[in-house]
Amino acid sequence: AMLARDEVLKPVVTALIAEDPARFLRLFARKIMTLFNAFTPTGDANIHSVSPLTIGVALYFYPLLILAIIGVLLSAREWRRYAPLVLLVAAWAGVHGILTSCTRFRLPIDPFLFLLAATAIVSLLGLRRRRST
Repeated sequence: AMLARDEVLKPVVTALIAEDPARFLRLFARKIMTLFNAFTPTGDANIHSVSPLTIGVALYFYPLLILAIIGVLLSAREWRRYAPLVLLVAAWAGVHGILTSCTRFRLPIDPFLFLLAATAIVSLLGLRRRRST
């Protein structure tokens, strides 16, 4: 029970990070990549881990992710308006980059990625109405 307590683990983790910060950054980046992967590779392959379904998920998710990134870039001028969406996605990813990560942990932020992707589509297609001054 003592090993699960923050008072015990915090100094150990802090020392490990201070000892090799590059390793921490590599692990953090790998966890972020896992979070934003269309599917998490598993040790045991089955019909759900290697199937046309995984290809379908990849075909929908990667364009969504690219459009969401474009949406963030295109909304930079109106950053205050989009900050809550972007910060929520960044905070969610950051937590999972520090703790643990797998593809299904991304599901709660997928709707926000859809909103950012929609922003890109609206901007790229010129569908945004101009405000009258």
